Amino acid sequence: MAQELKVLIADDEKAYCQAMREVLEAAGAHVFLANNASAAETLFRLMVPDLVILDVMMPGMSGLDLIRRLRAIVGQEHVPIIVASALAQQVDRDAALGAGASAHLAKPFTTKELRDAVRRLIPLAQTGALSPAA
Repeated sequence: MAQELKVLIADDEKAYCQAMREVLEAAGAHVFLANNASAAETLFRLMVPDLVILDVMMPGMSGLDLIRRLRAIVGQEHVPIIVASALAQQVDRDAALGAGASAHLAKPFTTKELRDAVRRLIPLAQTGALSPAA
């Protein structure tokens, strides 16, 4: 049996959090939610996720600043981070990748786009029902 995938989602938009949670939990992932960057950083340190999905525009600290902080945590600096943001111009994508994001997903996105982004970053054995047939 594959190890349960632990995913941290940081987004202040409840609808996106719920939609991502439903997709990922249906695939067998354990999902943790944070509605701001500070809460996300705390959860990240406590839970050691396999994957982070975060928005750029959040109250308080921006998602880009959060990425930089997460990348500085020794032992967790290689956790894949997907930026899921409405800021989707090339300059926004470049800024996310420059801050240390592993991938960028433009809002609004489809369930398939979310699954594909996760599968590109997480070994197949861990993605379970996120395989293409699911």
